[in-house]
Amino acid sequence: MEKINKSLNVHSIKKNLMMLIFILPILLCSCKDDNFTVNEIGNLTQSMILNGECAFGDDGILLSNNSHLTFFNPESNTEISLCTRADCYHSTSECDAYIGSLRHMLLVNKCIYYLTMRKQDGIGKFKLNCMDCTGNNRKELAEVNEALDIEGFIYGDNLLSFSTRTYYDKDGNELEKTKSRMFTYDLNTGKLCELFSGEGFKLKFTPLYLENGVLWYFKDYTTEPFLFKNFNYDEWEKIFRSELHKFVISTKEDTIIHTHKISEDIAVDRCFYFINDVQAPVMIDMRTGEKKALPLSGSSYRFYLEEYNYLVYCSDQKFNLISFSDGEKNVKEIEGMISIATGKYVYGFYNSYQSYMDIKDLIKGKNNWKKCNIEGLPENQETK
Repeated sequence: MEKINKSLNVHSIKKNLMMLIFILPILLCSCKDDNFTVNEIGNLTQSMILNGECAFGDDGILLSNNSHLTFFNPESNTEISLCTRADCYHSTSECDAYIGSLRHMLLVNKCIYYLTMRKQDGIGKFKLNCMDCTGNNRKELAEVNEALDIEGFIYGDNLLSFSTRTYYDKDGNELEKTKSRMFTYDLNTGKLCELFSGEGFKLKFTPLYLENGVLWYFKDYTTEPFLFKNFNYDEWEKIFRSELHKFVISTKEDTIIHTHKISEDIAVDRCFYFINDVQAPVMIDMRTGEKKALPLSGSSYRFYLEEYNYLVYCSDQKFNLISFSDGEKNVKEIEGMISIATGKYVYGFYNSYQSYMDIKDLIKGKNNWKKCNIEGLPENQETK
């Protein structure tokens, strides 16, 4: 009888072990995605350098953390890897979430689009790539030769837009004139199109906003050669030019909307463009082209919280919240620094830590900053 019991016990243990081996990967996966899964991530269409390449949206942040893609979910203040393999530690190049070195990225319709660069024989080459939200199904979509730098990466009208610059020859010598080119990539047709190009001293195009066939962009240049190693502000002020342009893609009509004074402070928040003139600051809604005078002169406006009709401005290194309609009658000082705003959250720094806050709490005057629970996030590192 004792032998039979022992035999049954051994058989029972083996059976339980086999069941455990079978269900363990399922348990691990379900635990990992208990609160949030990569398949629930919506569009993240604000590309920004914030301690590495990031894409922001109402759902959270997609970021390159130690060359691996992770997603930060503000609802639960958790970070998850985009790799869904239960047997992976997400620490090597074999991980599905491994991305290596990249320049910009966005997430559109469950696809991650990202730009990588390779330099060979002194000539730069950029590649536009995509993959799904689990790091799989990777594809190379397009290639741009003779490019050493990328300016901006935006999404609109089912197009991706970015610009490139070339300012060194293959021997590493700085060219007298910079060559800049503006591109779009059509997600419907898979075609890369060069919209326009130009050569000039320190010439740089930066795409800002794209909707209804209209691309808004910066154009910066100098009217004559200038070497930064011999920087002189007075000389720089005489020759530097910065312009806001509106380009109609179908007709190629290019209009200068505003030529900036060197003393003007400029800020862009999604579709809102701030011209912080000392005497008469204005905001341009790039969806409509409408200009609105801002309520408080001498301030540096940064964000427009459209749903609540509030503005965020910076004065004396302090951030403040001001009602667009009530103006100076309704100003609230914000503790901390705001780096970026989406429709639901603001992200920035509080007590030297990268943090975030629900915009509803911000409007109510609550100092409800939460430290971002992101592994390896350094302190005191501001946005570039």
